Amino acid sequence: MVDATAERWRKYGKDRLYVTGPAGEKLGWHDLVTSEDHVEAPDAAEAFHAAVSAWRVADYASPVAESAPSAVVEVVEPPLTPPSDPAGPDSPVVCEAPEWEDLASRRAGAMAREQAIALKQAAPVRTLLARVLKVHTDERAWRIGADGEEKVAARLEKARQEGSALEVPCTPSRWERTARTSTIW
Repeated sequence: MVDATAERWRKYGKDRLYVTGPAGEKLGWHDLVTSEDHVEAPDAAEAFHAAVSAWRVADYASPVAESAPSAVVEVVEPPLTPPSDPAGPDSPVVCEAPEWEDLASRRAGAMAREQAIALKQAAPVRTLLARVLKVHTDERAWRIGADGEEKVAARLEKARQEGSALEVPCTPSRWERTARTSTIW
């Protein structure tokens, strides 16, 4: 059996174990939040599972390990006879269209601004202190995102009033995109 090592990684709301082999090759990763395995080297799956199990045993007292749900698969046998259709076998199937909202009717940055205001109202002192100390918070991210959406909307409206049109390049090269879009503004 290959000796594999598991290393924990926590960022961006993710909590994972990355498993590597003795030569540094990637064997896969295990999601500690959903308990899903993502094996990249199927031939070393046994070593992967052994490394994850060893890490769990060594870190058993961890609150994440205790709170992580285990994957449970329930096998449900399909019924032997299909359910009867009250409308009859030849009746047309009616599908309802999902309800949708036209985003063009929304003001740019409105939803992001609402999120920023809600976070600011939830903790006004912390928000003020974070602004003074220039600390990055979720409120700041939503506020800056709303500002950006409003600026882009203003520039697009100005271009529309001037009669400019946004051109999409025919080729995916970066130089083409830069050359074409820079002439619009």
